[in-house]
Amino acid sequence: MLLNSPVDFLMPTPLHLLLLLILLSAMAFRAAPGAPLRRWRFVLLAVTAWCWVMSTPVFGHWLGRQLEDRYPAVAVKALPREPVILVLASGEPWEPAMSNRYNLDLASLRRTMTAAQTWRETGGSLIFSGSTWQGNQRPAAERMADFARELGVPADRIRFETASRTTFENLRNSAALIGDDEADILLVTSAWHLPRAMAAAHRLGLQPIPVPADHRARRELTWRAWWPNSRALPMLGLVLHEWIGWLYYRLRGWA
Repeated sequence: MLLNSPVDFLMPTPLHLLLLLILLSAMAFRAAPGAPLRRWRFVLLAVTAWCWVMSTPVFGHWLGRQLEDRYPAVAVKALPREPVILVLASGEPWEPAMSNRYNLDLASLRRTMTAAQTWRETGGSLIFSGSTWQGNQRPAAERMADFARELGVPADRIRFETASRTTFENLRNSAALIGDDEADILLVTSAWHLPRAMAAAHRLGLQPIPVPADHRARRELTWRAWWPNSRALPMLGLVLHEWIGWLYYRLRGWA
């Protein structure tokens, strides 16, 4: 539906713009021949259709699946033994900081949980990579390492680097940390982030095995997903950021 609750109607959202465009389009088609507004009727109709599509859950989740399906989930038991498990911190907290003692966003929490679960099956060591976010005193990699220790990973199996602020820097700085270690590398990050991360890794000469975490795109959607919804916008923002980031990396020669 257009709005999930009466409260949504009171909140300024892009859906208000969509409703305004629908009204203007209707007025343009009903305007008298020669009226200035009537000349813009097809432009208004096209913009309205564009806003409608962009505001539907089905579009955001479809875009997300194009990213997440590039690297399907792998069976942990099929992974190599004693690898280096490289875990990337979330570059930006798309959700407000969750209520947890580590002040990690959902992506970083899920990546750490997947890494710890993988380590329990494969052994090896973990490397967490990521700097700080504005307002946080400790780098994300350190806080993720703390969470991993609470999940049962021994401290002597954990390393981290805290200078990276982008995905490319994550991989470049971690490669220097790995050095001449001949162990297999498992790359753990969100499924929607893996295409860009893997492309950057290959550009740097790394050949990691992708281990997706933090899937967001839904596979089964009801007919309501075709209707604009104010709560579809966070998913759309996340996947558009990733697509634009991938294009930017291609233009910079980082992927």
